[in-house]
Amino acid sequence: MKIGKIYTFEAAHYLPGHPKCGVMHGHSYKVEVLLEGPVKESGMVLDFGELDYFMNPIISQFDHTTLNLIVGLETPTAENICTYIKEKLLVNLITAGSFKVKVKLWETARCWAES
Repeated sequence: MKIGKIYTFEAAHYLPGHPKCGVMHGHSYKVEVLLEGPVKESGMVLDFGELDYFMNPIISQFDHTTLNLIVGLETPTAENICTYIKEKLLVNLITAGSFKVKVKLWETARCWAES
């Protein structure tokens, strides 16, 4: 069974050396999280509130920040941000069970990366 939830945050970043994105600019990011796992005795794969518990610390470190200043995310491309979020979520989820996890990060309304 699969469940999903969407999170959002606002942040600035720049991509050193990039001709257009090398200048500080911001985005309204959207993060889609998809978990796949067995339905537990509770009737749920994972309670959406529990997913918030695991995701909110990740999202809150990004919101209204300069992403380049986050350790481990010095080159904050959509691909790197997406991978970073997925890796942090997998660590946070260890106590909740075993899940297949997909993360899709929308940098704009038309551009996204998926891990």
